[in-house]
Amino acid sequence: MKTMKSMPLIFIAASFSLGLKAAEKIKFNFKNRSLVDIIEVYSKASNTSFVMTSKSDLKISIFNPKKITTDEALEQITRALKQDGLSIVKMNDAMAIVKARHASRDNIPVYKKLPQRMYDHIATLVVELPKDKVQKVLKNFRSLSSKDGEIQAFENKLYITDFYSNLLRVEKLIKEIED
Repeated sequence: MKTMKSMPLIFIAASFSLGLKAAEKIKFNFKNRSLVDIIEVYSKASNTSFVMTSKSDLKISIFNPKKITTDEALEQITRALKQDGLSIVKMNDAMAIVKARHASRDNIPVYKKLPQRMYDHIATLVVELPKDKVQKVLKNFRSLSSKDGEIQAFENKLYITDFYSNLLRVEKLIKEIED
């Protein structure tokens, strides 16, 4: 029988609900703790399933003087992951932690207009411009993408894939050009 080497896969699922309401807050402080431990705490508090396929030995520190909401906790997790080139993508009914550079090849959200508030995940923003401006904006804005992002043009549209926080900045700058 032939054996295959496979990437370690860790599945963390909260099989019960803690009964937390969206406004309820949790203690979320970690000093040099493993990513697996932090995700397990978040998973239980938010009743969210996670799949982790890489960097499960990553150590993270997160300090909060007060209790925070699970939405705030997710934002802090994504910021920490971003520092190590990782992102969270939704896979069916679970969240997966993947290399940010590869996230653009996964099932990421595509927006024509960005929502006001989201956690800092990889997504694609589609911007429609007059055809004569597309190549000029592409040339001048290409350097604005993060190391894990990219900007492509097709006909009269720009396809910008990057972290949500950077997409907000690029969207704002493009609106400045349009006005």
